[in-house]
Amino acid sequence: VARAGLGDMAVANAVGSNVFDIWLGLGLPWSVFLPFRASGYEVVNTKQLVPSVCILLGVLLVYYISIAALGFRLTEKQAYLFITVYLGFVAYAVVGVWWMDMYDMKGK
Repeated sequence: VARAGLGDMAVANAVGSNVFDIWLGLGLPWSVFLPFRASGYEVVNTKQLVPSVCILLGVLLVYYISIAALGFRLTEKQAYLFITVYLGFVAYAVVGVWWMDMYDMKGK
């Protein structure tokens, strides 16, 4: 799609497919798993919830503002911006959350 000059459609497809994957990849397994639990629920660690929501909101704002500022057209500079934002998130996830355990998720 992107090689055919439809970069906007390619990005929309990538974003939409990720939303669907998260919905199906998280919602369906939990819907199947939880009825078999004696308590009917699962206690999960929510220490990373607020930072994750803030990161998601920030990325969404960067994405929308950069697209809207150029009349909903994609440019090569935007591609580099999106890659940079993604690499920043990967660094946060790998170094901060996984390696440094900044939310002390392994301790509990």
